Amino acid sequence: MIIFVILPVLALVSLPVLSALDLAFSMFSDAPNSGAWLLPFVNSFVFFWIAWAALLIIFVFSLVFRKLENLSEKILKYLSAILGVLFLVTVFVITFSYRPIGGDFGKDYFHTYYGYTEIGGYVDQATFVVLGSSKYAKDDRHAYYANAYATNPQDMMEIIPGADLSTFRSIGKGFAEDKNNIYFEGQELALDGLDEATFVPLNVYYAKDKNHAYYMSISNETTGAVETINVIPDADVQTFVAAANGTEDESVAKDKNATYVNNLYSFIVTPVKAGAGK
Repeated sequence: MIIFVILPVLALVSLPVLSALDLAFSMFSDAPNSGAWLLPFVNSFVFFWIAWAALLIIFVFSLVFRKLENLSEKILKYLSAILGVLFLVTVFVITFSYRPIGGDFGKDYFHTYYGYTEIGGYVDQATFVVLGSSKYAKDDRHAYYANAYATNPQDMMEIIPGADLSTFRSIGKGFAEDKNNIYFEGQELALDGLDEATFVPLNVYYAKDKNHAYYMSISNETTGAVETINVIPDADVQTFVAAANGTEDESVAKDKNATYVNNLYSFIVTPVKAGAGK
């Protein structure tokens, strides 16, 4: 009897506590999935409530229709024991099966998540894999890019049309490639003179191939969500370098002709003065 009453109360009290913890994680951490472990924990309580309601219905029916008044206490003890076992199973199996699988993705026994959002209904969970620590992933049907700015869960996992799954991989800094194309932020790059075979991202601000050097920019200043890639006119590809180890300012790049500063909203070119460095 005690278990039958206490466990639902515990579940009820825990939900606002979990919500408060979830809010705290989102406020004090920049990582999108910093509190994602709470999601399967909440899901386990959802399963628990369903099971508790089912057992309660069974108990009521046993009293009303079978008139087992003399056995009601015994039945209640059995139902309480079943409920306790079910509670432990849901908490341990669902909650403690959660694990990070790369980037901001995670899985538990029944669900797949991106950050705080359950995405299992939109991907094939059995074959779903994350490519490195990026926002790119794939299953046996599609390649995906996780759009963290999407407002609906069904829009979060953007399908990359035409991607070759056998060769599709992340190459870092928001880029991916397959045997046919280079992709940036989930979109196929369509730049004149782009050489896929030699293309390499240098950092989050710059990239280059054998033909051109490129800089990234944010085209939507309201959300900062949409980035584009632009060719740097007259850049000397052979001498073009940009910091990539985090110990220097990665927004600055150089070649033999100029110094480049990119803060994503503006791009400044400062030509090297004649005779400088001699």
